[in-house]
Amino acid sequence: LPGSGEALKQINRSGFLAVLVTNQPVIARGECTEQDMERIHARLEMLLGAHDAYLDAIYYCPHHPEAGWAGERTDLKITCKCRKPEVGLIYQAAADLNIDLIRSYMIGDSWRDIEAAKKAGLKGILVGNTNTGTPQGITLNDIPELVF
Repeated sequence: LPGSGEALKQINRSGFLAVLVTNQPVIARGECTEQDMERIHARLEMLLGAHDAYLDAIYYCPHHPEAGWAGERTDLKITCKCRKPEVGLIYQAAADLNIDLIRSYMIGDSWRDIEAAKKAGLKGILVGNTNTGTPQGITLNDIPELVF
């Protein structure tokens, strides 16, 4: 999103950790390899560096529960605990980096991010388009602590 680099720079200066937790179903669908994803993340970190911003860690879920893509990886076609809105990656980051979840925030651009934040005990902040599809008719304005 526009302004993300500058926003992340401010987070870095605040003393908070900046941790990316992301779903990457393109790996399970066979559209991208883990090595491709590492290159994408390296490019992201380079672009953030142009704003004097950085991520303390990146965690990604390569799984996707639905089948039907040509070239998909059947070993990754599972229902897992790390694909948001599940909280496995959040808990892994908290354990690895000694994060106090109660005093933490999750900034995201989809209902999955905000739902995962609520499940993990984080405060959710929604940014970007608030018209992303939500399950069961819930509007995103009903879910997060803050909307920007």
